[in-house]
Amino acid sequence: MFVAGALAFDATCSSCGNDLHTCSNCVNFDPSRPNECRKPILARIASKAKRNACELFAPNTVQEF
Repeated sequence: MFVAGALAFDATCSSCGNDLHTCSNCVNFDPSRPNECRKPILARIASKAKRNACELFAPNTVQEF
């Protein structure tokens, strides 16, 4: 799925219903970095697959499986 522009905080996938505004769907997500993020965040977000309100979120246009 390609996502253009801003993504609403409560957006969900039209196919499976999963949250889209998650760390695992963010271009800044990197498991090898501190707090698993390429951006400097103050607190680690525990669940990378659940919706969160991170203001640094930028939709990743390529999903890795």
